[in-house]
Amino acid sequence: MKAKPKLNEYLTILHGQYLERQKQEGGTAAGWRVYALEQLHREPERLSLYTEELILNGLTKKWREPPRKRGPDLFSIADYTIPETLTRVAKHQIADGDEIETDDEDVFEKVDHRYATVADLIDDSNIKLRKAAQSSARANACAIAADFARKRAKGDLHVFLRDIADAP
Repeated sequence: MKAKPKLNEYLTILHGQYLERQKQEGGTAAGWRVYALEQLHREPERLSLYTEELILNGLTKKWREPPRKRGPDLFSIADYTIPETLTRVAKHQIADGDEIETDDEDVFEKVDHRYATVADLIDDSNIKLRKAAQSSARANACAIAADFARKRAKGDLHVFLRDIADAP
């Protein structure tokens, strides 16, 4: 019997199928959810197999959720409201801060604002700066690619990207 793919792998397959069906029209988040649920309900055994994985995904999402930045229990320093939780480099992490990949959640830990120290605030601000720099770099790379695409398309903004892609 062929092993069923993990939930994320299965959803990736469904996502590709959904967008392929939508073609140039594109899809919406609501349409994607309807399509995926229809596919999942066709195989009820999948839903029971994915229960634990769904819970773990929910737990991960909750962990990654941005902290509250408003509330009567929060306080501020220099007019900056200290968020509900701060992220710091994990105690077991010995790598230089510049070597830490900000997407690797194993190298970080969170601390409640009531127990955070000055060192935690410094770590939190450095992590935020690194993430902002990475995001800015990705946005810049996308803008450069868009400029090249515009040039390759010779002004025709309706040319498919696949038709002007780099040669393999």
